[in-house]
Parts: sequence; C-alpha cells; structure tokens
Amino acid sequence: ECGFRWREEFLETLGEAQRKASRFGVADLFPSSRLLRAVGSTAVRDVRALNAKLFELVDRAIEQHREAAATTAAGGDDDARDDNECLLNTLMRIQKEGGGTLSMSTVKAVILVSIYLCQFFFLSKTLI
Repeated sequence: ECGFRWREEFLETLGEAQRKASRFGVADLFPSSRLLRAVGSTAVRDVRALNAKLFELVDRAIEQHREAAATTAAGGDDDARDDNECLLNTLMRIQKEGGGTLSMSTVKAVILVSIYLCQFFFLSKTLI
C-alpha cells in the first residue's frame, strides 16, 4: 500500500480546490472585462494558492516514496518492492529507467489527474 503521511491534509486541500474551482462567477460571462476580472481575482488567487499547495503535497509524496524505495533497496527485499507497486512508484520507476524522458512535472500532473478522475468516477457512480 502507498501510505501517504499527509493524506488528510491533501484530501482537504483537494476538496477545497474543487469547490472553489467549480464556482461560476459573473467574470466568466464576460472574460474580456478587466473590471470583472479584477473584482473576481480573489477566487483565482485562492485556487492558484490551493494548486500550489497540492503540488507541494505531491512533492512530499514523491520524497516519501524515494525514502521508502531507498529503505527497501538497502534491505535488498525484491518481493517487498514488487508488492509495493503503486502509480507513483511505477511513474518514478519509468522515469528512472527511461533516462529522464518523463519529467517531474508530468509525474505530478498524472498523479493529480488520476486523483481527480477517480473522484469524478466515484461521484458519478454514486449519483446513478
């Protein structure tokens, strides 16, 4: 299992970001209006701040996985390494074996998009 130390903080931040990003404002009706963009800019700043926090938390998850991988590698337990294969471990392995063709930004984006998709599909199944 890929246990994340900051799971609760991550889920709370993710939920708050989704709530703020899903709001529809008057500035959305008139995107060329500088006045409306200036008035509604606090919501945009809030979402950007939450997005930055999500990326920081994904950085923490990556660092946690690196530490766990180093511990597992130091122990020489290949079976434990295979049993602990999750999306992040897989992406990091591909990045390492692929010679850097997979950037850290891409890894972070894949992680966040996969989380959003999982939540979307879970929500859509509960509504049907």
